[in-house]
Amino acid sequence: MNPGAQAPGQEYQGYQAPGYAPAAGAGVPQWQGIAGVTPAAARPRGEKGFIGSLFDFSFDSFVTPKIIKVLYVLLTIWTLLLGLFFLIIGFRQGGVGGGIAVLIIVEPIFILLTLGVYRVVLEAFMVIFRIHEDTKKIRERAESQP
Repeated sequence: MNPGAQAPGQEYQGYQAPGYAPAAGAGVPQWQGIAGVTPAAARPRGEKGFIGSLFDFSFDSFVTPKIIKVLYVLLTIWTLLLGLFFLIIGFRQGGVGGGIAVLIIVEPIFILLTLGVYRVVLEAFMVIFRIHEDTKKIRERAESQP
Protein backbone atom coordinates (compact mmCIF):
# COMPACT_ATOMS: atom_id res chain seq x y z
CA MET A 1 0.00 0.00 0.00
CA ASN A 2 1.12 3.55 -0.73
CA PRO A 3 2.59 5.48 2.27
CA GLY A 4 0.07 8.32 1.86
CA ALA A 5 -2.82 6.13 0.70
CA GLN A 6 -6.02 5.83 2.62
CA ALA A 7 -6.81 2.43 4.15
CA PRO A 8 -10.21 0.95 3.30
CA GLY A 9 -12.94 2.10 5.71
CA GLN A 10 -11.02 5.15 6.91
CA GLU A 11 -12.19 8.71 6.34
CA TYR A 12 -10.01 11.15 4.46
CA GLN A 13 -7.85 13.01 6.96
CA GLY A 14 -6.48 15.64 4.62
CA TYR A 15 -3.06 15.85 3.00
CA GLN A 16 -0.08 15.37 5.25
CA ALA A 17 3.45 15.53 3.96
CA PRO A 18 5.58 12.52 5.01
CA GLY A 19 7.62 13.18 8.14
CA TYR A 20 5.53 16.11 9.38
CA ALA A 21 3.09 16.21 12.29
CA PRO A 22 -0.59 16.80 11.52
CA ALA A 23 -1.55 20.45 11.23
CA ALA A 24 -3.35 22.11 14.13
CA GLY A 25 -7.06 21.53 13.76
CA ALA A 26 -6.60 18.70 11.25
CA GLY A 27 -9.85 16.87 10.70
CA VAL A 28 -11.89 19.92 11.73
CA PRO A 29 -14.07 21.57 9.08
CA GLN A 30 -12.71 24.93 7.98
CA TRP A 31 -16.15 26.54 7.57
CA GLN A 32 -17.15 26.75 11.22
CA GLY A 33 -19.40 29.70 12.05
CA ILE A 34 -19.07 32.28 14.77
CA ALA A 35 -19.41 30.84 18.27
CA GLY A 36 -22.90 31.33 19.69
CA VAL A 37 -24.39 32.47 16.38
CA THR A 38 -26.73 30.05 14.69
CA PRO A 39 -27.62 30.41 11.03
CA ALA A 40 -31.11 31.68 10.26
CA ALA A 41 -33.67 28.95 9.82
CA ALA A 42 -34.80 28.41 6.28
CA ARG A 43 -38.33 29.56 5.58
CA PRO A 44 -40.67 26.62 4.93
CA ARG A 45 -41.59 26.18 1.29
CA GLY A 46 -44.64 28.22 0.35
CA GLU A 47 -44.39 30.58 3.34
CA LYS A 48 -44.18 34.24 2.42
CA GLY A 49 -41.86 36.77 3.99
CA PHE A 50 -42.92 40.01 5.65
CA ILE A 51 -43.37 42.01 2.43
CA GLY A 52 -45.13 39.12 0.70
CA SER A 53 -47.51 38.74 3.64
CA LEU A 54 -48.12 42.48 3.78
CA PHE A 55 -49.39 42.51 0.20
CA ASP A 56 -51.27 39.18 0.38
CA PHE A 57 -54.81 40.32 -0.36
CA SER A 58 -56.21 36.80 0.06
CA PHE A 59 -55.04 36.79 3.72
CA ASP A 60 -53.50 33.32 3.40
CA SER A 61 -50.29 34.52 5.04
CA PHE A 62 -50.31 36.57 8.24
CA VAL A 63 -48.06 39.52 9.15
CA THR A 64 -48.65 39.55 12.92
CA PRO A 65 -46.53 36.47 13.79
CA LYS A 66 -43.65 37.96 11.84
CA ILE A 67 -43.66 41.32 13.64
CA ILE A 68 -44.71 40.29 17.16
CA LYS A 69 -41.14 40.42 18.58
CA VAL A 70 -40.49 43.85 17.09
CA LEU A 71 -43.85 45.04 18.41
CA TYR A 72 -42.98 43.84 21.93
CA VAL A 73 -39.62 45.66 21.81
CA LEU A 74 -41.36 48.86 20.67
CA LEU A 75 -43.98 48.53 23.43
CA THR A 76 -41.20 48.00 25.99
CA ILE A 77 -39.38 51.13 24.81
CA TRP A 78 -42.67 53.07 24.88
CA THR A 79 -43.38 51.89 28.44
CA LEU A 80 -39.91 52.91 29.62
CA LEU A 81 -40.30 56.35 28.02
CA LEU A 82 -43.66 56.79 29.75
CA GLY A 83 -42.04 55.75 33.02
CA LEU A 84 -39.33 58.36 32.50
CA PHE A 85 -42.02 60.96 31.76
CA PHE A 86 -43.85 60.06 35.01
CA LEU A 87 -40.56 60.29 36.90
CA ILE A 88 -39.89 63.79 35.55
CA ILE A 89 -43.43 64.85 36.49
CA GLY A 90 -42.93 63.34 39.96
CA PHE A 91 -39.78 65.38 40.57
CA ARG A 92 -41.29 68.58 39.15
CA GLN A 93 -44.61 68.37 40.99
CA GLY A 94 -43.54 66.69 44.23
CA GLY A 95 -39.96 67.80 44.63
CA VAL A 96 -37.30 65.33 45.72
CA GLY A 97 -39.71 63.38 47.96
CA GLY A 98 -42.32 63.03 45.22
CA GLY A 99 -39.72 62.02 42.65
CA ILE A 100 -38.21 59.37 44.90
CA ALA A 101 -41.70 58.04 45.74
CA VAL A 102 -42.47 57.76 42.03
CA LEU A 103 -39.09 56.11 41.40
CA ILE A 104 -39.40 53.55 44.20
CA ILE A 105 -43.16 52.84 44.29
CA VAL A 106 -45.00 54.00 41.16
CA GLU A 107 -42.41 53.25 38.44
CA PRO A 108 -41.81 49.55 39.16
CA ILE A 109 -45.53 48.84 39.54
CA PHE A 110 -46.39 50.77 36.37
CA ILE A 111 -43.65 49.18 34.27
CA LEU A 112 -44.25 45.61 35.46
CA LEU A 113 -48.04 45.79 35.12
CA THR A 114 -47.91 47.50 31.73
CA LEU A 115 -45.36 45.09 30.27
CA GLY A 116 -47.29 42.17 31.78
CA VAL A 117 -50.52 43.26 30.10
CA TYR A 118 -48.75 43.84 26.77
CA ARG A 119 -47.11 40.42 26.99
CA VAL A 120 -50.36 38.60 27.80
CA VAL A 121 -52.18 40.31 24.92
CA LEU A 122 -49.40 39.53 22.44
CA GLU A 123 -49.19 35.92 23.65
CA ALA A 124 -52.97 35.61 23.19
CA PHE A 125 -52.55 36.74 19.58
CA MET A 126 -49.78 34.18 19.07
CA VAL A 127 -51.93 31.42 20.58
CA ILE A 128 -54.69 32.25 18.12
CA PHE A 129 -52.24 32.08 15.20
CA ARG A 130 -50.76 28.79 16.43
CA ILE A 131 -54.26 27.32 16.78
CA HIS A 132 -54.86 28.36 13.18
CA GLU A 133 -51.59 26.73 12.01
CA ASP A 134 -52.29 23.50 13.90
CA THR A 135 -55.87 23.34 12.61
CA LYS A 136 -54.59 23.89 9.08
CA LYS A 137 -52.08 21.01 9.48
CA ILE A 138 -54.81 18.71 10.83
CA ARG A 139 -57.07 19.59 7.90
CA GLU A 140 -54.26 18.99 5.38
CA ARG A 141 -53.47 15.61 6.97
CA ALA A 142 -57.14 14.62 6.91
CA GLU A 143 -57.48 15.62 3.25
CA SER A 144 -54.35 13.68 2.24
CA GLN A 145 -55.57 10.42 3.80
CA PRO A 146 -57.74 8.15 1.63
